Amino acid sequence: MPKTKRKVSVSKVLQGSVDDQERLLAEQIAGLEKDRAFLFPKVPRSLTFRIDLYSHWANEGEHSVHIEETKPLKQVLALATEKFKEINNRSDVQGYWNVYVVLPSGRIVHIPNECWQTPFAKKVFYHDDPPCDARLTTKGGGHYCPECHLHPDMQGLAISWHCPDCDVPLQDLKCVKCNREFQLPPA
Repeated sequence: MPKTKRKVSVSKVLQGSVDDQERLLAEQIAGLEKDRAFLFPKVPRSLTFRIDLYSHWANEGEHSVHIEETKPLKQVLALATEKFKEINNRSDVQGYWNVYVVLPSGRIVHIPNECWQTPFAKKVFYHDDPPCDARLTTKGGGHYCPECHLHPDMQGLAISWHCPDCDVPLQDLKCVKCNREFQLPPA
């Protein structure tokens, strides 16, 4: 004669589920408290960064780079860049980045590009036909000089790189007003 299964009450199942969730949440809270004690009141200069640099040419045989280092972010980014160039025999990086911080609890936090990537300079066109050197607008679908009332051809254009926030010309890709550094946008 087969043994009959013991009947379990719904309340015991629910109580077990609540207990399990409570235990998991207590572990998560302990981890968060550990992270908070590590990060605050002042975030350390060197954190453990994990960088995944995926090649745009992976389908053509190029390799991606995955590193985890406890150093300042700038150094870890430089290390990933050099490793990528070396293993793919390249002089540039054509890929996309994911940057993470690994906290003491083991929690991994994605760091958005805006936090670490050098922003792009803004391209501005000027009229380059002496004596006019006015800033051009895009009135009428092309480059338009508001002073000469002309649409200059390509020989009459000069490019200047500006701070996107302050809208002033950059000097050595650095804004003289807000002191931020910029990079040129990809071609």
